[in-house]
Amino acid sequence: PGERFHAELACLMVDRQNQIDPTVEFRTPGYSVFDLRGGMDLQKIYGGSQPMQLTLAEENILNRQYKNHLTRESVSSAQTDFNPFVEPGVNFKFALTTEY
Repeated sequence: PGERFHAELACLMVDRQNQIDPTVEFRTPGYSVFDLRGGMDLQKIYGGSQPMQLTLAEENILNRQYKNHLTRESVSSAQTDFNPFVEPGVNFKFALTTEY
C-alpha cells in the first residue's frame, strides 16, 4: 500500500496427474508456467479523487505448451492437442480498474 508502481513474477507449478479413472480421463504431465505483471496507481501519480489502477500482464511468458488436469476430454477419441485441449500460449492482458 502507498506505492505508485508494482511488479510481480509468479510461477504456477503443477505435478503430474497419475490417479485417474481411465474410463473418463487421461494421465497428464506436470508443468510450470511463469507470469509477469506490472502496474501503476494512477490516482497517486496524476491525482484526482477516483481510485484507478492500470495493470499490464504477460502470462505464460515462456510460451509453455501444457494441458490442465481439469480440462474436459473424451477418452473415446485419440489423445491430441485438442483432446484434451492445450492451454493457450503467451497471453497479454491490459486492465484499467476503478472503484465506485
